[in-house]
Amino acid sequence: MWSALRRDLTEFVSTVTEDAAAALNNIDENFDLSEEEAEALRRLKLEETYSTPLNEDDAEVEHFLNAFNVEEKSDEINMNLEKHDMLKTYLEELVPDHVGYAEFWQRYFYRCDPERIMVEWQNSSVEEEGPMNAIGHFLGDAVKAVSKTLAEDDEGKAMDGNKSSSFFSGSRPPFVMNTALSDGDDNEELGWGDEEDDDDEEEEEDVVVFKDEEKEKLKEELKQALEERDLLQQTVQMQKKQLLELRCASEGSSEIKRLQMQLFERESELAALKLGQLDISVDQHAVDGAVDVKELKDELLQTQLEVSQQQKELEALRSALSEKETEVSRHLDDLSKLSKQLEETQNVVHALQEEKKNLLNQVKDLQEGGGPDNEIQLHELQNQIQSLTMEKNGLEETLQMTSADVEARITQMQEKLTRAIESADEANQEKEEVSSALNDAKREIDKLEAELNSARAQARPDTSPVRTTSPDTISTGVKVDSPKVEKVRSKDDDTDDWGDDWGDDGV
Repeated sequence: MWSALRRDLTEFVSTVTEDAAAALNNIDENFDLSEEEAEALRRLKLEETYSTPLNEDDAEVEHFLNAFNVEEKSDEINMNLEKHDMLKTYLEELVPDHVGYAEFWQRYFYRCDPERIMVEWQNSSVEEEGPMNAIGHFLGDAVKAVSKTLAEDDEGKAMDGNKSSSFFSGSRPPFVMNTALSDGDDNEELGWGDEEDDDDEEEEEDVVVFKDEEKEKLKEELKQALEERDLLQQTVQMQKKQLLELRCASEGSSEIKRLQMQLFERESELAALKLGQLDISVDQHAVDGAVDVKELKDELLQTQLEVSQQQKELEALRSALSEKETEVSRHLDDLSKLSKQLEETQNVVHALQEEKKNLLNQVKDLQEGGGPDNEIQLHELQNQIQSLTMEKNGLEETLQMTSADVEARITQMQEKLTRAIESADEANQEKEEVSSALNDAKREIDKLEAELNSARAQARPDTSPVRTTSPDTISTGVKVDSPKVEKVRSKDDDTDDWGDDWGDDGV
């Protein structure tokens, strides 16, 4: 039986030693790291670090994403993958089915940066004394509870006539005291020196009766050692769990919730103080940016004047082009009228020629017939022929003059038409150039107005407090809205799409 007892104690001591060594190794590894590095390592092992999107509405996150370049981090990425197997595992599991490659590393470098974690802790003003005091209270309560239980057992034994004392309260545990002795002392104290006695006692272990006080004491020590082993194992597990919970800064902790609430209230008070100083801050920023705003206004006014002048020139070109077109149309009408007159004159000449031909035929008939009557008619016909000949000659002269005049006018009209067409082409080209310049000027005005608005916005900075605690963890508190800067519209502001001051008359 003593051999079995010895083996049990040896196994117990070995188990407790290994557990204690493992716990110490884990604690040593964590204590080798700073608090922010340990927090970064903890976040690295969480899947939520990579699967949960970043809050892109936050100004700090937006600035980080704009400056982040995954190609520049290739060396650091390879080093972290070689150093942390868990990181490599998450990369293989999540990319590209659940999250993109660039997004994966964006979330890692943002959430697992020790420097950023330290800044977050400083902003949240979460002190470490609360968690450490909680650990101290927890361990102290556990020791008190165990001591009280052992003391009650001792009192019960004293009432039964046993006068053995407790080995736990106020001293090291029994197994620690025994391990501090040498092997020879163990053998002498527990009676393990005689192997033959051990064999005999193993055969009669079922009927051994401990009668003397020393054996009762050893039996009680064994019982206490077994209980202490179980208690220490539970304590180690609870300590590890408590340390992990405190490291994670659990949101369910009432102490942390209280600190977060106090922090939020302090931030609200600070925001109220900042709002009280808003006028002074705005005036200071207005003085700093007054020169830039004035320069932008002057440049905007100059550009508007140039555009107005270009529009006036464009209107003048349009008027000149319209006059040229009207003149060409009038000349074309005159040419059409002259053509009609020429055609009518030619028709009259042709009719006179036909009439002269008929009269000549009549004269010929009369000459062949003879007689006084015929002579009289012949004389009259000759007079008519002479009159028609004179009229014909006059018409031919008029026709020649009209034809020459028409040809001259046609030539003149063609020259004027050619010049008008050339003037119209030049006017259209100038119109396109002025339109292009006008569009460029309007775009420049839009750009200057945007810069002016930006300068005005910078002259009135946002003094709202930066939230350092999650709104999900705090349900109450004082809410202070951020001040808003609005542009005051004047009566001269334009409402068309160009943003200029001359209405909707642009091309």
